Amino acid sequence: MYQNITSLRRLVVSCAGIGALALVSVTASVARADDAGMVAAWGAGTTSSGVWEEYGQSVVPETLGSCKAIAVGYYHSVALQDNGTVVAWGATGDQNYGQTAVPETLETCKSITAGDYHTVALQDNGTVVAWGAGMTDTAVQPEFGQSIIPVDLGVCKFIAAGGYHTVAIQNDGTVVAWGFNGYGQCNVPADLGPCKAVSAGLFNTLALKEDGTVVAWGSNTYTECNVPADLGACKAVASGRFHSVALKENGTVVGWGNNQYGQFDIPANLGACKSVSAGYYHTVGLQENGVVLAWGANPFSQCDMPPDLGPCKAIVSAGSHNIAIQNSCPTDLDGSGEVDGGDLGLMLLDFGPCNGCASDLDNSGEVDGGDIGLALLSFGPCS
Repeated sequence: MYQNITSLRRLVVSCAGIGALALVSVTASVARADDAGMVAAWGAGTTSSGVWEEYGQSVVPETLGSCKAIAVGYYHSVALQDNGTVVAWGATGDQNYGQTAVPETLETCKSITAGDYHTVALQDNGTVVAWGAGMTDTAVQPEFGQSIIPVDLGVCKFIAAGGYHTVAIQNDGTVVAWGFNGYGQCNVPADLGPCKAVSAGLFNTLALKEDGTVVAWGSNTYTECNVPADLGACKAVASGRFHSVALKENGTVVGWGNNQYGQFDIPANLGACKSVSAGYYHTVGLQENGVVLAWGANPFSQCDMPPDLGPCKAIVSAGSHNIAIQNSCPTDLDGSGEVDGGDLGLMLLDFGPCNGCASDLDNSGEVDGGDIGLALLSFGPCS
């Protein structure tokens, strides 16, 4: 879009006549970047009191390093650090079923997921490892064998954990599920075909086929398995307690199932999203510009974004809490790995007063020359 840094600086000078001043007074706001690339958490679990869903699941360990993936269960959270090691926290007191006790023998991993009371990891070699509830199959809640890996499970490329069941996609695209099957959530349709993603709810399963179509099975008490006939091609799916969500190829979010708390009443101001996640009774969308929005039940402020939350590159939710990975480079609004003309273009689209938009880098309440100046200072590849 822009040929060189000189033309970019001309752009700053021309922005409402304030760019030149902005370039000499833009350093104060970069303090927000101190937490960039790190995990933020909010909602239930900001304490470990053991009272009404407070089990420390939103208390991020101070020693946690930069992360590349995150997952959440009902009362616990999990992070996959950049070096491939897994860290888990929360589930204190009477909610501890070993879901935060990462096995010492666990090798470096490339993916993680979490069910209500168990945790699952996909190692770099494609093998699946699970721990927590479900190491036995007593059929007494929450022990339904969801952590017992099938002996004939092949090399996998995708994993998902539901309330009491686990789902994996093998390298050939076939889906395998195990654990609690009281509602048929582990009965993979024989004609499903190759899939590229799956999501597991409390008692149902969603699959995203290679062609972008969505298939659901298991409990349908709240029509959570009634995929809209006009849904079209999608790029992601998410399962809540009794509702389902899909992210269409054009970035729009669609929901169905239980809507008691407005969990699929999509906000009018929600822009195009790059990922979506579902808690028990709320939904979270990560917009293309890195800004997170949430809607639905909000008794633990899980739908209220932290005021210091910067642009994010990943978001997950479960139960009544959310965790996110903030961008390592807050000025890289389009997530391309570098600050370039595309990011400046996004800032120009937001130019003027705004409330919590990612382009407002200096938190002034508006996108102006100061923000563009900050982008210019970090212009180029993100470190």
